[in-house]
Amino acid sequence: MITITSNLGAVAARLKLKTEKLIDNAYVKDQLLRTIATTLTPVIAQRIHIDGKNAEGNQIGEYSNPYMRVRARNKRDASKRVIFSLTRQMENDFSPIATDNGYGIGFKNPLNAQKASWLTVEGVGKNKKIFPNVYKLSQPENELVVKIEDQFIKDTFK
Repeated sequence: MITITSNLGAVAARLKLKTEKLIDNAYVKDQLLRTIATTLTPVIAQRIHIDGKNAEGNQIGEYSNPYMRVRARNKRDASKRVIFSLTRQMENDFSPIATDNGYGIGFKNPLNAQKASWLTVEGVGKNKKIFPNVYKLSQPENELVVKIEDQFIKDTFK
């Protein structure tokens, strides 16, 4: 007869304890949320302020001809795609921000947050608000969050 002994129970108990500490540890939670926010900020900024795409991957819209003249005075490119950037104030202010619940991504300057809420794209017969829909996470950005979480957990349990 062969007897097999295992420390699986002890390993499982230690893993459970580490998991509980991870969930309850405010410092660890802060680190994870900060990592997610600082990693996603440039990705979202690229999508919105450079590529001009919404969370579904579609173009946000096209600038009107009169507005294109304003953009030309500010030495911006001739592309009509909406990129939420004229003076670069909003895109430079778009950053990770500390909140009461951890970290998020937004604008440090309240005026830029207000500007984002004013943004519209011409729709059929009326202007339609695009905020906050453009600032939602896209599918690839959601997948990136999962990868960040997975790597964070692996690194934490080393």
